[in-house]
Amino acid sequence: KQSFKTLDVFALERGELLNCMISIDKRVSGTLGQGGGHHHAQGGRASRTQAATFVLAGTAFIDEKTIPSKGRLLVFRVNAKDCKLELVHEVVHQGSIQQLETARENHKYLLMGANNQVLLYSLNLKHGGQFDLRFHDSKICGQFVQVLKVVEDQVIVGDIMNGVMMVDIKEKRHDQVSLTEGPCSSQINIWVNEVIVMSRARILVVDKQSNIFIMERCLEPKNEIEKFKLRTVAQINFGEEVATAILGSFKLSSRSLDQPQGRDLKLGEAAKEQALPQQEDEGGQIQEQPMRKRRKMNDEQIHYLQAKSTLQLEKQAMQTETNLKIVNEQLR
Repeated sequence: KQSFKTLDVFALERGELLNCMISIDKRVSGTLGQGGGHHHAQGGRASRTQAATFVLAGTAFIDEKTIPSKGRLLVFRVNAKDCKLELVHEVVHQGSIQQLETARENHKYLLMGANNQVLLYSLNLKHGGQFDLRFHDSKICGQFVQVLKVVEDQVIVGDIMNGVMMVDIKEKRHDQVSLTEGPCSSQINIWVNEVIVMSRARILVVDKQSNIFIMERCLEPKNEIEKFKLRTVAQINFGEEVATAILGSFKLSSRSLDQPQGRDLKLGEAAKEQALPQQEDEGGQIQEQPMRKRRKMNDEQIHYLQAKSTLQLEKQAMQTETNLKIVNEQLR
């Protein structure tokens, strides 16, 4: 019989709600004293790189105002040996912290969505495990940041009013870093629930009105219009609101007459490839595909998302049942 055991608990303050949480494995630079390890250099000390696991959480304090006026960024170190969470850093910020994302190798930068702002920090781990969070820049993006995604040096921002926008991370001299206006925006007023990065040029966007969009930007624009336009290349209405989604693949055993029994179909990868109504030729030029194939793409996309939603609902039901068992055991 499988069960979950609570190893550690961190209590939030009164009126504080948890909005988002991410886990990262960040390398820490440390030193070994002479005799403290199998290898040591001249002078009695040798450097090594250690990996530490951190959990970053964003919260909001609920008050009588329409938009939360205060939130906290909590940084925990995961002590795997003692199975404990150690609070190593805390930042109180004006506004609700509803999105967290990291950028660059070894999670060099931390991006935080707070109300209608995107904030940029650098994450530094010093000798002895000291945690340093340095603020660099902030940028107002729309009305209320709902989603943050990172593709290389670009930040995709999903807003509750202004659709999708892009912001660039620009590194300058003397360790100066800034957020600048990105190459394009969706230019449609939708409430974004989720953004899935499909490639460097294409994203899948889910809105509150049950719509699913595939948006594309031109990587080599020929004019200013192409440069700043994020155009919609496909759209379907799912029939019900999708609150969140993930991009992946799963195997489904097909037992139909036209397929051998036991054959596995990677629907996730197939949908990812078929969900592009355009393709590039050898010269990198985009070629339009016929409408008949575009309609086929929409059907495959619907079937894929329906199958994924069913799996997610089953997983949520199992998790709910497990949580109820834990509560009953604690009450006893």
